[in-house]
Amino acid sequence: GVNKVLLAEKIKSIITETKALLPAGMEVRLENDDTEFLSKELAKIYKRSGLSVLILIIFIFLVNRNLRYLFTLFLGIVVNVSLTAIVLYSLGVDIHLYTLAGLTISFGLIVDNAIVMMDHLHKQGNRRVFIALLAASLTTIAALMIVFFLPEEDRKNLTEFSVVVATMLAVSLVVALWFTPAMYAVLF
Repeated sequence: GVNKVLLAEKIKSIITETKALLPAGMEVRLENDDTEFLSKELAKIYKRSGLSVLILIIFIFLVNRNLRYLFTLFLGIVVNVSLTAIVLYSLGVDIHLYTLAGLTISFGLIVDNAIVMMDHLHKQGNRRVFIALLAASLTTIAALMIVFFLPEEDRKNLTEFSVVVATMLAVSLVVALWFTPAMYAVLF
């Protein structure tokens, strides 16, 4: 994934630097570069992720028309992604196309948890909706665990995807239970 692309770029720069050291009549040519496809796919995923977050932010602002509400949700997303990155790093999950796709898909789920908690805090003034969020998230996480029962060939690609989505959902529960109410209390 990302590591392959970075390594390929480093190798290309080293080869470019050492071309001048080659004897006369010798040259180095790039015959095949599989990282071009990866680079394009990564760029697409980054663009789609950015657009999805932007669309979510615009939609949330149009519905609520409250900058404090929007700021709380946006900060919750940042905290959620940061904590997820720390957990995934400690689990040794590599970043590649499937894990980035899992992160992109998870954005909607984590924003949903944050919105439900914020609306409940705003209307009811308590965190009792957390049990419903927990049940909904655990249902999704349990559905993702079916990947571990797939044949080896299919499981290889989808395991880290499932781990990323499940981790992001679990972290979103922690954020919805503690961070979102704390930010709500501070800002509202």
